[in-house]
Amino acid sequence: MASIKYFCLKHRKPIVLTALLASTTAILWPSGDSNPYSEVELPLTTQAAIEESVAEPVEVVQDKQIEQIEQIEQIEQIEQIEQIEQIEQIDYTIEANDTLGSIFAKLQLPQATMYKLLDADVDFVQLDNLKPGQQLLFVREGENQLVTRMQVVIDSIHTLEFNRDGDEYTGKMLSHVTNLVERKVDGVINNSLYQSASRAGLSPAEIETISRLFEDKINFARDLRAGDTFQMLFDDIYVGDTHTGRSTLKAVVFVNRGKQLAAFLNDDGQYYDESGQSLNRAFLSRPIPNKFRISSKFNPRRHHPITKRISPHNGTDFATPIGTRARAISDGVVTRIGNHHAAGIHMTIQHNETYSTRYLHLSKVLVKKGQKVGIGDVVALTGNTGRSTGPHLHFELHVNNKPVNFMTYSLPKGKQLDPSQMVAFQKLVNQYLAKLDSDDDSQLAAKSEGTPDRA
Repeated sequence: MASIKYFCLKHRKPIVLTALLASTTAILWPSGDSNPYSEVELPLTTQAAIEESVAEPVEVVQDKQIEQIEQIEQIEQIEQIEQIEQIEQIDYTIEANDTLGSIFAKLQLPQATMYKLLDADVDFVQLDNLKPGQQLLFVREGENQLVTRMQVVIDSIHTLEFNRDGDEYTGKMLSHVTNLVERKVDGVINNSLYQSASRAGLSPAEIETISRLFEDKINFARDLRAGDTFQMLFDDIYVGDTHTGRSTLKAVVFVNRGKQLAAFLNDDGQYYDESGQSLNRAFLSRPIPNKFRISSKFNPRRHHPITKRISPHNGTDFATPIGTRARAISDGVVTRIGNHHAAGIHMTIQHNETYSTRYLHLSKVLVKKGQKVGIGDVVALTGNTGRSTGPHLHFELHVNNKPVNFMTYSLPKGKQLDPSQMVAFQKLVNQYLAKLDSDDDSQLAAKSEGTPDRA
């Protein structure tokens, strides 16, 4: 008899077996007279040989471990490459006569995705007003190549981004951080205000702002005389070192026939003359008659009645019969008219540098894009177009391009500043006048603004 030890790798303990040593063959005979079994050879391995095969050198074990690690890393790299290959980015520049529908058809993107994006766009109303030259970005991922992200470059400051959230999309407006650079403009009237101001470097939009401010005080077509002068102070808006083409008028002083006319931007976003009298007309308390009830209030956490999702309600809904006359709540210019899958027929009025209003779900627009409107002018008829649960007017007030609650926001009433307000206003006016009278024409960075989101 001899003992043979087999090394158990699981328990790290030797197992002792007892075997009958024969020459090299063990004959197994069952009980009984017959012999149904054939001979089976059982080679015996010595203990030393077994221990040698089990206890490999440390270097060999380490080499095998390294080889296994390398194989795992190669598999992970292959998986990462496969995941990257499943992500597709599509950049598209909008061309003349493009619509969102034609763009989706051209890029072979699902129409169902387009309608879901339009639903998410109801708070921004941008996708039905795409313009040639604007940039679009689509990101598709996975085996099904679903559109997981879409971006629309609105202008040099703002980018609208939609991200897939389950089966729907959510939108947010991204803003570059901007720098404000002061610019002083001096000029002399030689013919018309437009020609003289253009020669001084003013844009058509800046000239329009000045014309609206003084339209009740001076007739620029009749009252100007050669030799009249003007001084203006602007904040030009930059992204990095690039001028966005946008600016804010802070102060303007006209000398017309020896008489001085001035306008200064106050901290409340309104323009006043040097005596503190507002140059902006009052705002109406409602765009429709007071007899119509509010069916849905401004609510950033509103539970949408159709989609059943939490989505902001950026306006006030007035329950009205179709065809009710909607009015401009203040003077302004119509800047947008469109027909949106979710917002329906809609329009936007820009009242000044600070305030704008939106009218959604209309049945008809009664004005044209670019048209000037006055406070109380009928501009549209209410309706039930777009994604709507019933006839109503969805009305929004935006302050510095952000929606606020129209029913609670304190709008300027075109009044005279009271004595306590005049102290701070006069200090601001003195700062403006000092800069206008300064001989230093260099541009100096004033401050930074904007939301530091990626875009």
